[in-house]
Amino acid sequence: MDLNKLFTLSILVGGALFLYSCGDSNYAKFTEPQPVNTAIAPSFDRKIRGKYFPCEGNSPLLIIDAHKMVNETPFETITHQDAWDIDSTASKRAKKRHVQKTMDRWDPDKVKIKGDSIVFNGSYLDTLFLMDATHRIKKFQGQHVLNTQLEPGLWKVKLLSLEGDTLRISTITASDTLMRFDFVEKEELLNEEGDVTGYDYILSPDKQGFDALLRGAAFEESDCYCRKKRF
Repeated sequence: MDLNKLFTLSILVGGALFLYSCGDSNYAKFTEPQPVNTAIAPSFDRKIRGKYFPCEGNSPLLIIDAHKMVNETPFETITHQDAWDIDSTASKRAKKRHVQKTMDRWDPDKVKIKGDSIVFNGSYLDTLFLMDATHRIKKFQGQHVLNTQLEPGLWKVKLLSLEGDTLRISTITASDTLMRFDFVEKEELLNEEGDVTGYDYILSPDKQGFDALLRGAAFEESDCYCRKKRF
């Protein structure tokens, strides 16, 4: 049995399930990165960089550096020593050395021996935002505006605001409440039979219109984090 491949596969499957579970819900879409006529920022501000715990719970950890934002979720995998052809009478040090030699790509500090079990500790890294041509940061009224291109001509927009050590992430949910703005178009989504299965809300605000979205509380908090420490 190739334990490296088996163990790596278990991590990838678990990671895939985790990423799938973190998909975006129904959000409004913009025709351009927001706000328009505003320069693209070269990086996240230093004051916002750091590590954050969720306001409720301990996982996942949110990490923001100069150019990206990721979620780090810890995991623990336990296997029996028999799967590693380990002498049950060997010392803990000998067992650990045997496993580390077999798992040559694994951090030795992440391997522990507990009785007859081999315990591996690690973390999944889920990249939420990485600055490039399709992921742009702009600044507006002291907030970071994260623009992610979904397809040509359509963007998803999130707000990051830091108040003390509390980081709030806000989005706009697609709903008829947006129709009070004159720059919103509602488009039907049809299946192959021509039946309406839902609606897209397409926003094309100018800078004043984007300000109106903020003042009109169109953005709603979707995630809350508390700073762990600065980088």
